[in-house]
Amino acid sequence: MTATATADGLEDRIERWWRLFAVALFLLVPLDLLTTLLVVTRYGTVVEANPLMRWLLDQGLLVVTATNLGVVVLVVLLFQAAIRRIRQTPPAYHRAVTRVVDVWVGVLLVAGTVLVANNLAVLL
Repeated sequence: MTATATADGLEDRIERWWRLFAVALFLLVPLDLLTTLLVVTRYGTVVEANPLMRWLLDQGLLVVTATNLGVVVLVVLLFQAAIRRIRQTPPAYHRAVTRVVDVWVGVLLVAGTVLVANNLAVLL
């Protein structure tokens, strides 16, 4: 970590990104999976719009769970690699990079919220 990264608040933003990323992952993986399983239990796999998820559900809960865990590990490793690269970004680009990551994390949060809300709407 450089003095500039601390001075321009990059490390604080990185810490916030990790927290928001964790919330987004919670929405997108276990909470979406739980609500999806509740919907599929009630209506069957035909209501699942995602063909890959529909196929996974047909393979069984163990395959679905293992796949979701694998996805979580992969995206966390990729996010960690991205953060490492952001830390290496010249300070002149920190402002632009932080805006892009802010928007990206925001999109993840909105997507997770919409997916869970959609599943809950189907249940109600």
